[in-house]
Amino acid sequence: MSLTNKAGMPAILYEALCSLEANNEHLHNQGWSVTEILEPTRIAVLKKKYAPKLEIDAIDQMASALGTAVHLLLEQCHKGKEDLGIFVEKKVNLEINGVILSGKIDYYSQTDGLIVDYKYQNVQSWVNIQDKLDYLTWQLNLYKYLLHKNNYPVKHLQVLFIFKDFREYEAGKFKSYPETLWKLINIESKPEEEIEYFVTTRLAELEYYRQLPEKDLPPCSYKAKWQKPDSYDVCKNGKSIHSFLNEEYAYTFMQRNNLDSSYEIVKTVNKPKRCERYCPVKDICSQYLKECQNG
Repeated sequence: MSLTNKAGMPAILYEALCSLEANNEHLHNQGWSVTEILEPTRIAVLKKKYAPKLEIDAIDQMASALGTAVHLLLEQCHKGKEDLGIFVEKKVNLEINGVILSGKIDYYSQTDGLIVDYKYQNVQSWVNIQDKLDYLTWQLNLYKYLLHKNNYPVKHLQVLFIFKDFREYEAGKFKSYPETLWKLINIESKPEEEIEYFVTTRLAELEYYRQLPEKDLPPCSYKAKWQKPDSYDVCKNGKSIHSFLNEEYAYTFMQRNNLDSSYEIVKTVNKPKRCERYCPVKDICSQYLKECQNG
């Protein structure tokens, strides 16, 4: 993947981001990482197949780079403590049916059997934590699985959130707003048989689709695209009084309630946030290009 500089950022910053991407380049063609197998199939396969040809603007890598800086800060604090059973940025690999699964664990204490994953994110990620728990649970459990298979004991799984946009004066005003700059949460540990089934099934699925042309890849769902389904609102004077996911339901509602012509049905088309801002393969994705053509 190559970085462009369409935003015209200073060379000193652009070159630093290019260097960061170059450090990750060797991972593109090696098996599958934990992060990759948790991505939607279409995105994961296209990134794997076309990695050298993909382009992304450097400005879109800034958030990731800042997250890396925070990781480095935490890493430096614990680096060189392997003799105490503490490992940072620990890389673990496992061959499963001829396919390599890899992971890089932010923090692991062998003495405590503890895995901690760092997340440098917006407060909104905490507000919507319920939407992310399934992903976090699988990510940490896959790390646990890799460590177990490499003879490292794991008893506890945690995620440490550090909020980049935390405002102290907002804390306490809203129930869902974090009260501190950080939040540490415990993650449920899944049975090993369940993890093993997920891993073997998922790797087989990705390897199968990796051999197929782009047009035969499964489409991304609304959830995968970070897109709310289109809605049909029954409105009066521009104000919605009821919302439906189906136009027929909205029309039936108007009929049953004998609403006159001053009411109307307004369709809202929600945009796929991931596709528009955060997907590096959108320009070679026929699903995205077709949906763009269809408005």
